Formats: sequence, C-alpha cells, structure tokens
Amino acid sequence: TQAAHPHPFNYQLQRFMIGVTAGLLPVLVSARGCRDLTSISASYHSEARDVFVACLAAVGGLMLSYQGEDGTKREEKWLARFGGLAALAVAWVPTACPATHEATYSCLAKFACNSASQGWHIGAAAGVFVVLVRLCWIFKERAKAKKGTGKWDSNAALRMHFYRSCIALSTAGVGIIVINALEWIQWDTALFWGEVMVLAAFSIAWLTASKLILKEPR
Repeated sequence: TQAAHPHPFNYQLQRFMIGVTAGLLPVLVSARGCRDLTSISASYHSEARDVFVACLAAVGGLMLSYQGEDGTKREEKWLARFGGLAALAVAWVPTACPATHEATYSCLAKFACNSASQGWHIGAAAGVFVVLVRLCWIFKERAKAKKGTGKWDSNAALRMHFYRSCIALSTAGVGIIVINALEWIQWDTALFWGEVMVLAAFSIAWLTASKLILKEPR
C-alpha cells in the first residue's frame, strides 16, 4: 500500500480557501475594475489588475500544495498541481487588450497592453476548466461511494447533488464561452458571464468538498 505523505496544510481548510478565493474573484474585479467587463481576464488591463493576479496566484499556490485527503490519490493530487500551474499562467500571462469598441476599453488602466500571449492565456484557462470538471467528477464519485458505509448520510447525498450541479453549471459556462468564440451570439458580456458560471461551479465544488459546511459524521 502506498504510504501517505504528511500534509503541509489542513486539507479541509485548504479546499475552503480555494473555494472562497475563486468565488470572490469575479465580484472583486467587477467592483474594482470596470462596470462592463467583457471578460474576467480583461480586468488585467484595468485598475483591478492586482486583485485579478492576487486571487489567481492564491488559488494556484493552494492547488499546487494540495495532496487530497490522505496523500495517496495520485490523479487528484496531480490534477490539482496541473490546475495550480494553469491558474498561475492565467494570472501572469495576460490576455489581449480589449478592442477600442468594447466597453472595457474605456476604463483601461495606464498599463502597457500586451496581446502577444493570447494563445497561451486561452490554453491555460482551458486547462483550468478541464481540471475543474474532472475534480468535480472525482468528488462526486467519492461521495457516491460512501453509500452502504457508515459515512453515508443526508449531507453526503447533498454533496453528491452539489457536485453534479457544479458539473452541469461549468459545462454550461464553457458552452457559452465556445458559442461566443464562434460568434454565434451577439452579447458583449457573454464571455464574462460564461467565466462567472465556471468560477461559481469551481467555488461551490471546493466549498462543498471542504466538508466544513456539509459535514461528515464523526
């Protein structure tokens, strides 16, 4: 049997902090940045740059050090590490500046715009989305596996339903992002709201997985 590794952090609190930080990101960049952000990433080019980078750096750092419940689940651990690196890349590799006709352009901060890293930024964001969906699935299957054991109760059932909802919400958010990229809809803030849906799913899943809200029997 593979030996468990010692935890540098309490995994429940670690999950809780990841969920809270991810959930606050769109709220904080909207409050600090522009009223009509065309995407969360566009806040990098506004007064909310520091908030955007700090939140994603915090999520990335917490995920990089995450080892799961007992340190023996290799897929969960390595998915979190990949997601952490991807989150750091999203933070430090900026997206393209908004176009002059976009609402966000009118409230750009006095920073140099750099659109040369657009492809890397999109690739890193896609990596975060993939990790989110897969980790939601792992959390759901783990909650489901508690059926027939002494740890299955109403809270475990609720967690399983929350994870399913998070998978559906994140999938819908990614769908809006893809449809917007293909220009099948005319909605200036479609990308922003698609990203909000994905981050909301990410936040809810990790808050639920912390078991500090829906607790397990002792």
